[in-house]
Amino acid sequence: MSNSMKGVNKLEGASNYRAWKKRIDLILKKNKVLDLVQGKIKKPTDESSEAKKAKFREIEILAMNLIVDGVKNNLIPYISNINSTQGMYEALSKLFTIKNIGQIASLKNELRTVKMTNDDTIF
Repeated sequence: MSNSMKGVNKLEGASNYRAWKKRIDLILKKNKVLDLVQGKIKKPTDESSEAKKAKFREIEILAMNLIVDGVKNNLIPYISNINSTQGMYEALSKLFTIKNIGQIASLKNELRTVKMTNDDTIF
């Protein structure tokens, strides 16, 4: 059921974070793992059955795979040492969500250098 992202839709940085987040949320929802990523489904306790633990590991691996497939290689180091999908998702969100003046100034500078190419359209 997995639906990995095409190269043009992968997270590249702050410039396409909002569009990427919408796409990845829909892909995660389609694969029935968005609740896990958002922390609504908790990891089974040690007392849980082996079947429940195995099912959790299976959906966690699916979700991690979808997130990793959805980012460009230069961003992998930001999430490579995180062992949960929720942690990966939150790390990327913290990295690209605008929260301070420095980030806003950086994004404005990035926007000033954006130029249309022959393949771009206004609409």
